[in-house]
Amino acid sequence: MKYVFMVRDELGDKRRAEETEFLAAVHEFPEYEENDDAMAMAFYTWKQAMTERGQREWEEIYGSESRVFLERLWSDYYKNMMVRLF
Repeated sequence: MKYVFMVRDELGDKRRAEETEFLAAVHEFPEYEENDDAMAMAFYTWKQAMTERGQREWEEIYGSESRVFLERLWSDYYKNMMVRLF
């Protein structure tokens, strides 16, 4: 599963966060079965750690008015849909 950092500003507008190498990168977590509780917990932990690091990097540049978050790439959703269809 591929994710990128997005930022939501104080007005609620969202855009891609690309101000540092870490924020601009495409981050990946391995695919896992939805029923795999251990992998689901690992994913949650990974996502939290990534978001915290991204927020720290963002705040070093712009302060705390905006929030960063990870968003899954649409192309990743499409790829998974095609695999399930065929």
